[in-house]
Amino acid sequence: MLYRTHLQALILLIFLGRSLGQVASAHSEGNAVNIHLGDMIVAGNYTVIFRNCTLVQNGNIFVRENGTLLLDNCDLVLNQSGMYQYNMEVHDNGRLFVLNSSLSSEYSFYQYYDGD
Repeated sequence: MLYRTHLQALILLIFLGRSLGQVASAHSEGNAVNIHLGDMIVAGNYTVIFRNCTLVQNGNIFVRENGTLLLDNCDLVLNQSGMYQYNMEVHDNGRLFVLNSSLSSEYSFYQYYDGD
């Protein structure tokens, strides 16, 4: 149990570091609520997995350059304060896998999917 708590804290610190630009392989599991501040950029053959949790995203989501974002049994909430404040974009061989998950927002947002 202590290991899971430390792992979740580490993942939260990684995501809070907006200056990282890209996130290394990371996992979040359990009934946790993960709050991400700033744009989430998954690129460069990295994989980010959220499983059995709620992800509150305060920024854009970019999956590109062979990056993979996997949401498995998660609730993704785009925490916008107005219409079209954030975008979700998948480009350049990026992969977004959404299994038994939901995406919600109080406001409309743009979604872009292109490339292979």
